[in-house]
Amino acid sequence: IYNQAALTLNNVNFAQNNAGDDAGAVYNYLGLLNVTGGKWTDNTAAHYAGGLLNDQGAAILTRVKFLRNHATAFAGGGIDTYAGALTLNKVTLSQNTAGTDGGGIHQSAGTTIMTGGSFNGNRAPNGKGGGMYNEATATLGPVKFKNNQAQHGGGINNSNYAVVYSALFSGNQASIDGGGVENNGATFDVSETTFDHNSATGEGGGINNNGNMSVNQTTFSFNTAQEGGAIENKGPVTISNTTFSGNTATNQG
Repeated sequence: IYNQAALTLNNVNFAQNNAGDDAGAVYNYLGLLNVTGGKWTDNTAAHYAGGLLNDQGAAILTRVKFLRNHATAFAGGGIDTYAGALTLNKVTLSQNTAGTDGGGIHQSAGTTIMTGGSFNGNRAPNGKGGGMYNEATATLGPVKFKNNQAQHGGGINNSNYAVVYSALFSGNQASIDGGGVENNGATFDVSETTFDHNSATGEGGGINNNGNMSVNQTTFSFNTAQEGGAIENKGPVTISNTTFSGNTATNQG
């Protein structure tokens, strides 16, 4: 579907659709998209957005499942959103893959608000953000990131502004840095969150921070990396009311 108006989808399923350019299932261009229920499974785009591309529109999704969608060459295995407003309520993204960045979601501009959802087993093996690559403004919580993989930021790679609260990062992996999160020259605020059994081959098993960060009421346990088992820090950070236990660095920290 290519949408440029108001489109409402109730319990609609998209399976094994293909796009030679962008948006394997739905391209929302300047439109108002409201989706409730349904499964988006095994859709493929040659470039961006294996499932949904939100291009300067408003998209509201509730209880939608994105499973095994694929953006072959570029970003946004499940969803790619650009210069619009994306609102996700209890949305699940599982086993989606991107050729470059954002196995689950890639946001290059605009805003994303996610409540009560999860990222499970999404992959960006050649890029950033196995679960999500954020280049704009994102507010996420409560949310779960489990077993996502990327080179940089197995769960999230943030390069602009992100707020995460009441979250779980568990079993995420980075083949380079930031097993749970990589904050790349940006602002990242996290609270009431658990980082558990995340790993990075290089720096920051839980978080690799190269920007401004605040951490409050958060637990880091059994995360591993070469440097900074829980956190590798190269920017200003404030940490409050937080617990570190059982984290491992094979070299320092």
